[in-house]
Parts: sequence; structure tokens; C-alpha cells
Amino acid sequence: MTIPDYVQGHDLLADKVVVVTAAAGAGIGAAVVRRSLEEGARAVVFSDTHERRLGEAQEALSAEFGDDRVWSTVCDVTNNNDIINLMHLAGTQGGVDVMINNAGLGGTASVLEMTDEQWSRVLDISLTGTFRCVREAGQEMVGWARGA
Repeated sequence: MTIPDYVQGHDLLADKVVVVTAAAGAGIGAAVVRRSLEEGARAVVFSDTHERRLGEAQEALSAEFGDDRVWSTVCDVTNNNDIINLMHLAGTQGGVDVMINNAGLGGTASVLEMTDEQWSRVLDISLTGTFRCVREAGQEMVGWARGA
């Protein structure tokens, strides 16, 4: 089987600010951050709850793409103040053009064995966290559009 060459960026995100949650690991969020930078995003603001990994990702991406394009902050999507801080950081870069809600939690147990508390945590991160981010990003977008 032949593996195709890596597709180079086409500046699809030129002059855009991209915000990505849960992006300091080696998964989808980290890949989205990298690809956004490759696609010419003016700035990528990414977050995670894991402070050490976040710092390591910030350092590596800044070295590769430049300090002025890569921004990060610790953010737990179950904490609205963290989300407000994330949106504020995006605002310092010009505002949110693209919001990627990547934070999510799979069950830590089989659904047949899961407690109500475990299920509530899955919902709080995966569903309510997405709602919180959309609400805050949307409010910021409306404010920026009105020149506030």
C-alpha cells in the first residue's frame, strides 16, 4: 500500500483566529492546532486541562510556527471562568473566527456499570462544555461584530 504525500496547506485559514479546546495531547485537538497553523491561521489559541502538556505543546509549536501565532491557556470546559479567559485570550488576537470544541470525555466504565456521577461528568465535559464554549464564543463574536 502506498501512503500519499502529506498535503501541504493552502492558506484556507489565512488571517483567521482559531480556538481549540483539549488540544495539548497527541490526538485530534493537537492535529487540528497543527493543521490550522499549516493552513495559515494568523493565530491559534488552544487549551487543555493538563498544564505540563499544554506548556510543552506551546513551546514546540511556537518554535516551529512563531511565538506570535501560537497561544495557549489552561481551560477546563466545566468552569465558565476558564472559558471566559480562553475567549479573552482569543480577543487579544483579534477575536474568534473558528471555534473547535474538541473537549470530550468517553465513559470511564461500561455504560452498563456507569454510575450517575460518572455519566454526569461525561455530559458536563462533552455536552455542557461544548454549550458553554459556543455561548461564550458567540457572545464575543456578536460583540466584535458590533464593534464593542
